[in-house]
Amino acid sequence: FVELPQKQYIGQFPQALANTNISLEGGSLLCGNDHAASPEPFVAIESTPLIHGFTLTGTCNLLGFDFFSPDEFLVLFAFAGFAASRPLTPVMLEAFCAWDYSFGTNCTGVYTAQSHFLLSHREAFAAAMAVAPSVEVDIAALNVHFLQFVVNGSMHELFQVNILDATGDVSWVYFGWCFLYAWAAGTREVVAFDGDISAITAVSGPLRTLTMTPNPAEVPQNLALVLMAAVRYITFVFAGLAAVVVAYTVRSRQRIEGLNLFEINRAFGLVWVGWSFLLVRSATAVLLLHTASLQLTAVGATAVWRAPPIPWYSRMLAAGELNWLIYVLNDVGSVLTGAHTSLYSTMSAICAWLTMLLWTWQSPCVHAARVQRWCVATDMDAALDCFSAHVQIGRFDRVFMSVAICVGCVLGSYVIVARVLRAPSPKTPSSLLFSAPAKYMLEVDDYAFGGVQFIDTPSALMAGLVSVRLAHSMVVLDMKKWRLLHLPRLPPDSMAPDRLHHAIPLPQ
Repeated sequence: FVELPQKQYIGQFPQALANTNISLEGGSLLCGNDHAASPEPFVAIESTPLIHGFTLTGTCNLLGFDFFSPDEFLVLFAFAGFAASRPLTPVMLEAFCAWDYSFGTNCTGVYTAQSHFLLSHREAFAAAMAVAPSVEVDIAALNVHFLQFVVNGSMHELFQVNILDATGDVSWVYFGWCFLYAWAAGTREVVAFDGDISAITAVSGPLRTLTMTPNPAEVPQNLALVLMAAVRYITFVFAGLAAVVVAYTVRSRQRIEGLNLFEINRAFGLVWVGWSFLLVRSATAVLLLHTASLQLTAVGATAVWRAPPIPWYSRMLAAGELNWLIYVLNDVGSVLTGAHTSLYSTMSAICAWLTMLLWTWQSPCVHAARVQRWCVATDMDAALDCFSAHVQIGRFDRVFMSVAICVGCVLGSYVIVARVLRAPSPKTPSSLLFSAPAKYMLEVDDYAFGGVQFIDTPSALMAGLVSVRLAHSMVVLDMKKWRLLHLPRLPPDSMAPDRLHHAIPLPQ
């Protein structure tokens, strides 16, 4: 493929204009016959280039010519479209060159090599060639024309020919497929002009491709940077605290309450991180969960949208991140729910996680992308504001629905536990060193002796108590109140269980 010869230019020429009585006066509907003062008479195809069609940046009364500057795919594309319904014979290739005013030095040789490549690899083009006939039918229904303003003898006329018109000139269909490729690649446009009497749908002249890099200052990143910083901060805090938990576990010779480790996210989040950061992290999860992944991928001379599927494990993890909001709601509601908090909080978290997982699996957030130009006139003809595309990758209504699901799971779980099952309120520790998450969620029932409540050091860290074990005492820093406590340890000859010798005695 890379060794195929290429044409530098392709200059299309309709057979109907090959008449010595015809002179070209213009090519743009926006300018009319702006070259009527010095029309271009037809002498021969190779010496009568067609006049440039309309463009957004074109200037009237400035002579320019209409032609193609093909890339490495255009000729193969046009050949495949043409050959899907017609034989691509050597005679036809010569006709393509004969009606090309810019045929070059080796037009037939280039086309012969390209056609041999197409026929040799026909199976690779089979899928595209199979739909080519239906494409011709659809384009014919649009009635897209190529235009030239001409003077025929003494009559000024607007010459129109359908870009896929095969009447009397089958070779013109090849140039029509060149127009279609340029339209798809964005190097030409098709515009419908609606007048008072009728309408004309016309293909534009060749457009200059514009390549630009977006200004980084115009790309909104502030919110994303704040969310990313908050998530990283929470992650680092959790990693540091988890390392301390491991150290406490080793120091205590594994005499800890293992069930409390299942509450490490809730306890560390509410006690050490705080509501504000947890809300930011849950908002980040919700925004990501309801944002579709959409990539603009270059394919040859054009670009396509690609939406890679979200892996099931990513969807599961993102749905679980919504539990941060559940933790905050449980903590806020603990003022009213009291000891029932420990009974319904886990149920509410599982409810929200499963509901979000099923919802996003059955009805995932999908993008809405539309590439279509529409313009709005400002003050009649003062300005024209145009928009080329609309891309939507997220929906805020799904964000609000996610919050509603969390609130509903919290309320529903509490009603089931407290009103339907009528579960009795469990006993909770009375120490003032416990915050609400520690008081209602941590297991300390087996850590009492002689009327004194104890707590193992990893669980104490979850409650905001940083401890240092000395020879005969424990130094405890209450991070919630910034109080430093000096508490006595059990004597070595105490009859208390071994786990309490590694635990912290809590004052009432």
